[in-house]
Amino acid sequence: MNRSPAVGRDKSLIKILGNPFALVPGFKGPRQPNDNIAEWDELANSWTSPFVMAPINTKNVHRTHALLGHPWGTDFIYSERMLAGKGREAGQKSGAQQHVAKHLAGDRAHPRVDSPLCIAQAG
Repeated sequence: MNRSPAVGRDKSLIKILGNPFALVPGFKGPRQPNDNIAEWDELANSWTSPFVMAPINTKNVHRTHALLGHPWGTDFIYSERMLAGKGREAGQKSGAQQHVAKHLAGDRAHPRVDSPLCIAQAG
């Protein structure tokens, strides 16, 4: 789904599209993880990268959670990512996926300078 043309016409949509609770009117939940970056996950012992459907799925998960009466509490935090594996190639793959996810979201900015993609290019 390309959201860029609509956002180009109505800048107020940027705030709505970036809000994980956009489908839960009147509810402001806790700060959610930044899933738009490539990063190492200690628990999974793997590079992780943004999942292209996460911005949509996250909104649906929070809406379902609210409709069920917040069974996991109003401080529920949800994150959805992809495992990329270990090593330099996995770091590069994770950084590239970060760049693709940002592009699809309409963010034409370059990846963070400490992302695996930039580290791989510099190394």
